[in-house]
Amino acid sequence: MLQSAGSELNDETRQETIVLLLLAIAQAGAPFTRAHSLLAMLLYELGNTEPAESHLAKALEHDPLDFRAQFLRVQIAADELQRLKAQARAHKDNFAVGKWEFEADKVFLAQMRFHEKAKRLIEVFHELCDNGIHAVEFLYFAKQLLAAGEFMEAHTQSGFSRPPNVYAVIANAKVENLIYDENATLEREAIDEVRSLAKGLA
Repeated sequence: MLQSAGSELNDETRQETIVLLLLAIAQAGAPFTRAHSLLAMLLYELGNTEPAESHLAKALEHDPLDFRAQFLRVQIAADELQRLKAQARAHKDNFAVGKWEFEADKVFLAQMRFHEKAKRLIEVFHELCDNGIHAVEFLYFAKQLLAAGEFMEAHTQSGFSRPPNVYAVIANAKVENLIYDENATLEREAIDEVRSLAKGLA
């Protein structure tokens, strides 16, 4: 798992939050993209994959630029890739050569799917920055991109499917379009730090 959306929540609190989000969606009377994307994250963390993907689809249907929903797509692809790599290793260790080759092909396809999802996430981040988002959102999204980049370095080394450069989009983002609040000085400093880090990794 790349990152946990509710890393500070226990399962009981997740369940309570899910109930509140479902109520919010029912009472909204209009598409509530953020609620759908958060609900999808929490359901996925609890292992409820099918309803999670249903809410994920609704979130992206109403707002293809919902970064959190796009990141969950990357998360799901990363988890699939890790699962298939573990299966391939198990067959290789058991000397089941034919089965291992079949599993290795599945790993390659899963890696390509992961890269495609990551590329879309980069595109969304780039467009959001161009349109002007809040500085705190920039920092949160950049942190998730960095996690995706770290995962790619550790799990997607292959000459057949080149990983996208998540660091360059952070380093080159149009920060002049960002919206700052009363903590603008602190936010600017934090943004400079994360951009410097990304530039060093790019």
